[in-house]
Amino acid sequence: MRGYEEEELVGSLKELIDYERELENLKQNLAGRHEFNLTDCFRLFDYTNTGFVSVADIQDAFNAYQVYPSREEAQLILNRFDQDGDGRLRYSEFQEMFNPKDLASSDLLVSRPSRNLDLYYPRAEYFVGYVKEDFIQVLRFLVSVETHAESLRQRQASRPLFNNSDAFSAFDRYNKSYVTQQDFADLLARHRFYATEKELCTITDRFDKNKDGRVSYGEFVKEMSPQSPSRY
Repeated sequence: MRGYEEEELVGSLKELIDYERELENLKQNLAGRHEFNLTDCFRLFDYTNTGFVSVADIQDAFNAYQVYPSREEAQLILNRFDQDGDGRLRYSEFQEMFNPKDLASSDLLVSRPSRNLDLYYPRAEYFVGYVKEDFIQVLRFLVSVETHAESLRQRQASRPLFNNSDAFSAFDRYNKSYVTQQDFADLLARHRFYATEKELCTITDRFDKNKDGRVSYGEFVKEMSPQSPSRY
């Protein structure tokens, strides 16, 4: 991979890490609110009790808290957490939208029980006060992170000399046919960017859809390829 193309790729990763770092901080703040739990949050999105969350559900739940993503933006958010590519989020996939990477915060949130709200409890009143404010911040930043990620994908794809095969090889220097978190760390370090373990976790998690600890070439190409018809 040409040096300036590799620098552009690393620059995009740095930008994503900055966004993911801020999102992680917001998730940790939300996880620290005793009134917030993942079960009720899932019910807020899955308001019709289907057992999964669709693009329309994402829009409806965000709208209830005065955050108004377009359908394309809601689709980007769903794509980010849709591990099996079936176009909807099961609970195990959905919880990653709000569950921080910080283990202490995550353990606290995952173990927190539901408040057993009535089935038709008004969406806009699921979370109130400070927890509502923190929840809205996470919602807004989810839109910002995914639209920025799409902007970076589109920017990379528009570069005449950029191709995914060379980009993958920049990570996979020993031809393993997969990329690990350490490979991300090594590429960034070669450009004098020394990411923390948490930062590396958030960036590799974006690529590693099946959560096996390895990013295959197919997973890499899927994350690097533009996902929206809208320009960002």
